Amino acid sequence: MRSPWLKRLVVLLAVAGCGTPVNPGMDVQAPDAPTRQTATTGPGRATLKWRNTAEADFSLTAVVRYAGGDMPVKPTGTPVKGDSLGSGIVVYVGADEFFVDDQVPSGCGPYFWALWSRDTSGNWSGGAATIEPGRGATSTPPSAPVTQLQAQVLGTTVALSWTNPAAATGFYQSVVVRRSGTTAPAKITDGTSVYVGSSQAANDAFVGTQSYGVFACNACGLCMATPATVTATSATIDAGITDSGIVDAGVVDAGSSSLDPSGFSASLSVDGQHVNLAWTNSTSTELTGVKIVRVLNAHAVGPMDTAAATVFTGTGSVATDAVDQLLPDVSSQPRTYFYTVYGCAGATCETPGATASLAVTLKQALRGGGYTLFWRHCSASTCGDSTNLGTATSTTSPNWWKTCSTDCSVSTARQLTDPAAANEIAAIGGYFRNNGISMSRVLSSEYCRAKSSATGFAFGPAVEERPELTYFVHDETNRCFLSNALMNLTPAPGANIGMVSHAGFVCPTLDSLAWGEAAIYKPQPPSTRTCVQPGNTCMANEGCQNGFCVKPLFIGRVAAFDWTALP
Repeated sequence: MRSPWLKRLVVLLAVAGCGTPVNPGMDVQAPDAPTRQTATTGPGRATLKWRNTAEADFSLTAVVRYAGGDMPVKPTGTPVKGDSLGSGIVVYVGADEFFVDDQVPSGCGPYFWALWSRDTSGNWSGGAATIEPGRGATSTPPSAPVTQLQAQVLGTTVALSWTNPAAATGFYQSVVVRRSGTTAPAKITDGTSVYVGSSQAANDAFVGTQSYGVFACNACGLCMATPATVTATSATIDAGITDSGIVDAGVVDAGSSSLDPSGFSASLSVDGQHVNLAWTNSTSTELTGVKIVRVLNAHAVGPMDTAAATVFTGTGSVATDAVDQLLPDVSSQPRTYFYTVYGCAGATCETPGATASLAVTLKQALRGGGYTLFWRHCSASTCGDSTNLGTATSTTSPNWWKTCSTDCSVSTARQLTDPAAANEIAAIGGYFRNNGISMSRVLSSEYCRAKSSATGFAFGPAVEERPELTYFVHDETNRCFLSNALMNLTPAPGANIGMVSHAGFVCPTLDSLAWGEAAIYKPQPPSTRTCVQPGNTCMANEGCQNGFCVKPLFIGRVAAFDWTALP
């Protein structure tokens, strides 16, 4: 907090000849920004709360709403509600510490609010306090439900089918929730999510009487409160064992074929790099080997299932599958892998085989490696970026964006703000080191706030400065394309690639990250569409890599202090 005595001292020193004379009535010291800011968001509205600075000459607070990724612009003069400020809209001007913004635009958002303090001399705070709720789903759920839901038990599988409502109703995808027993889920949190997507069918493992609710949801993740429901019943099968307390490994011993293996199990290896598969072979003299296939969120329909990936063929009673071939089971996209082992006589493998299921958590997937993680730099509200100095090719002040000075009278770039940034850096770096999650490369924007965040994470590899990740000064128009291309880089086996950059651009997901928040992606094979770097023929959420458009698969996002809450 500023001290009013400091102002008086400056004036007295000047009058006493100890400095440049000043106008005793002139106050040029910026007030402190508001603190303790929070938001509670709902459809079309947000309840904002904050604490005004306690300085004696505090006058008012201005609140400006921005779309995720936009950069706050410092007010001048006295703005009024409805004014444009950069790309934002002034929604409140006054001395209260509470405001309900009931004009949040429809759509998914996200939105954030910048809060600036002004004193009675007209000085605005040097930085803004920001309220970033993380997601801003402000639209309404679909207006029509899922219909014609049916469930059929086929041995160890429940085959579900339904009809989705038309897209014109606001429908985007269905969420299927399972609950044990005859009471169907009444809300989306009443059970286990077993499918999320736009299909009209899904398979689930059958382990007894279980009921399903299928919810119609919009693109923002808002779902109808009332689902379609159905109950599946049949003879109960043996669901087997749980391996090591790390992953659930269901066991189904069908036993109806003389070649069927038994005791099939799936569990993670100690180092987290492999799935260990084990079984007991049939004693039939006709057995020559086994075949193991893997299917996501469904049982294989047979050893030649075109939707299945072949994991192993040969003799023996153990095999492995690489964890980096599996995607994590996350709330937005539940994923369970079903392995089936078939006994074979020559080229013929008999059904039904034996099945084991396994779901990999996000932490376990990252330990297995194969992902790229894009962080927005940690909390940085100290000083500001002197974009008026120009880009790298036009500036008369070379490398102005690389300064690490926190003296805002001379600094030309925004810097990390402690202790917030230091706490975020410690939480992120500590989680990765403590959980054995490796990085083969660490890439960073050239700005000090990004490179200091990347260095502070202490992931191990030296930080590589990349112009593609650098805000404003190199190729801002194509920064989204260039970032997506980097996120499709292939990490070294068993490791991941970390990147630290900025928001401040129009780029799906990346433009809405909060300070210290990460977006996680899985590199994918290139498309067949050709392009010229940086991606003039690619989509907004794609990049151009080796002459072809690429689209890394979005897995999820994790805020700075949410890592330790991951299962």
